[in-house]
Amino acid sequence: MGDTPGPVWQFSTLGGRKGDLNYDDDIDLSDVVLGSQVLAGIDVAPDFRIQADVDGDLKIGMAEIAYDF
Repeated sequence: MGDTPGPVWQFSTLGGRKGDLNYDDDIDLSDVVLGSQVLAGIDVAPDFRIQADVDGDLKIGMAEIAYDF
């Protein structure tokens, strides 16, 4: 797989856990929706916590959506 086009997101180093894109301490459908919005190019949040990055590529993408689903 090549590079995923799209915006580069700023990551925060604040606490969190893998896949929790909206910082609500739950990994649920709302995280899937948020990840899908990011993939669609919708500006949804100023930053994501680095701990939410599932595959270590510093991008929000399909790996995070699949993890949440």
